[in-house]
Amino acid sequence: MGTRPYRFVFDSIAAKLGRVQMFSPGSSAPRDLSVAVDDASFFHRLCSWIPEQVADMVDIAVAVSVVDRLAVRRENDMCIIDVDLPVWQPQLWWQLQDDYLKDLLFWYTGDQWNLNFKLRQDIGRISERQGLISDAGDHGDQLEVALWSGGLDSFAGLDCRLRSEPARRYELVGTGENTVIQNKQSQIANSLCARYFHRVKYIPISIRKDGTGRLPKSSSQRSRGFVFIALGSAYAYLKKQRILYIYENGIGAINLPYRMSEVGLDHARSVHPVTLLDMSRFVSHLFGEDFRIVNPFLYQTKAEMCKALAGSESETIALQTVSCDHLHRGRYPQCGYCTSCLLRRQALAAAGIRDVTPYRITSDKQGIGDHQRYLAQVNLSAMLHQAKILRRCMNSKDPWHQLVEQYPQLSAIADRLSKHEGEPLQQIIDRVCRLYYSYVVEWEAVAGDVGRGLLDNCTVA
Repeated sequence: MGTRPYRFVFDSIAAKLGRVQMFSPGSSAPRDLSVAVDDASFFHRLCSWIPEQVADMVDIAVAVSVVDRLAVRRENDMCIIDVDLPVWQPQLWWQLQDDYLKDLLFWYTGDQWNLNFKLRQDIGRISERQGLISDAGDHGDQLEVALWSGGLDSFAGLDCRLRSEPARRYELVGTGENTVIQNKQSQIANSLCARYFHRVKYIPISIRKDGTGRLPKSSSQRSRGFVFIALGSAYAYLKKQRILYIYENGIGAINLPYRMSEVGLDHARSVHPVTLLDMSRFVSHLFGEDFRIVNPFLYQTKAEMCKALAGSESETIALQTVSCDHLHRGRYPQCGYCTSCLLRRQALAAAGIRDVTPYRITSDKQGIGDHQRYLAQVNLSAMLHQAKILRRCMNSKDPWHQLVEQYPQLSAIADRLSKHEGEPLQQIIDRVCRLYYSYVVEWEAVAGDVGRGLLDNCTVA
């Protein structure tokens, strides 16, 4: 395994662009960059002062986001990453790094992180020193703070919660470095806000960089889940909530490998059940009180989340969401052939929703080349192969035993969930088995529709 050392030296992170020095592997001189976080509107009027550990967590999330984007890995090589960062409570963060942070960042990225904390000397961002009267209030069960990606799962989950909890309000935390994604997040949230009046509010936080245009960048963004959850937890805490919600289907959350050759970080761990449990422990320790990160849709497939949308006023809005792994501009914002797009297409078909999304693979006949078509065939074949394996497990005398033999990670997930939720292990096992049985049945019903034009005689047998 190769090691490729990086070092990033941050000035205090502010609302205005501040300096970051980047020392790349093999480079004799640092590269000067700039970064800023626009959190004045994010924390606006939440409280008369922002607790130092909360302000620090925002800075750490921003720093991790920047570093992860610019630390380019070669295949599965591990990077050694050193980060110098000013914070308000350096002693607290040195302890948290040893107890939680290093392990969490390794789990997300597969890299060795060494964060060097020093005492912040400036007066802080406006959000940390504004003397405003608190309007955070104690909303109790009447408020739900959730992460908001603008994707199909977050939309379907929110729509379900809005219907089932008519007295509750929802505040949606969105973040990112890309204005296209943030505009889409805002557009979808505003559509729901117009329909449900004042029950939905979108809270954006923007991370800005300058001087990185010509630098190579990592496309995987492995730390995205850490950054998103850290920022969402900070907002929820200031709103006097002790639960942060994530709306994600169980198939995508657990994210079993499609091929046995896939290992570790080939599959994202952003909202993996173990990730949410470990992040809950970390945030609870930081805040000094119990804090939970909850996915209420862990035992549902994407299609099951979408079924309530069929024929409703929300169906049209749902088709405007973006699920693609890649950023596309222009007429075709989604490729239609990455595994995320294929799962979206499978879910909508299984939910009985006519998918009129302008995917590039199905709409841009002239612009699709042999390589893109090859990727589509590889990805779909892998997903169908996984469905066949799952079907064999489901057809056996002991489905759980076969599932664990094929995917050993499921055993650890079930054990951790049982201990954390206080539910009998067998109950967790039954729910997981039901999840994958439903998923297989869905593929068997719609494989031909999803694969039309990509694979001949597309079936799950």
